[in-house]
Amino acid sequence: MDAQDKNRTYRRCRVYGEGEIIDEGSGHSSETTIEDMSGAGALISTKMQLEIGSTVRLALAFGGHTAQRTMSFKGTVKRLTNASAAGNSYGIHFMDLTDPQKAEIDEVMRLSCHSGEMPDCGDHSCVFRNRAND
Repeated sequence: MDAQDKNRTYRRCRVYGEGEIIDEGSGHSSETTIEDMSGAGALISTKMQLEIGSTVRLALAFGGHTAQRTMSFKGTVKRLTNASAAGNSYGIHFMDLTDPQKAEIDEVMRLSCHSGEMPDCGDHSCVFRNRAND
């Protein structure tokens, strides 16, 4: 477990999702994929250059272990984790989530997270409704 994991409110896990990211400041958009996700945000990959602190909109379709579902989120770019010619990986913190969005994230996390390299959600520690301090 790295230092960032110790500071997380929610555990993260690998989920499969792809869609579009839109930089609200510039209006530019690009395709994106999700590398992992938690109740607080996502690690995404895109070919677009984003500024730390910028506000983005994500329109994502989730598949894999779940029935196909599409969700939209507003977020803030918190960090750049990897930059290469093939694309950039950014940590996005979700903003202004509604209760229905939280419920949808719960469902994706519950159905998609599995054991392996990242922890599973078997104890529901990565969903909103079961947080210890709620």
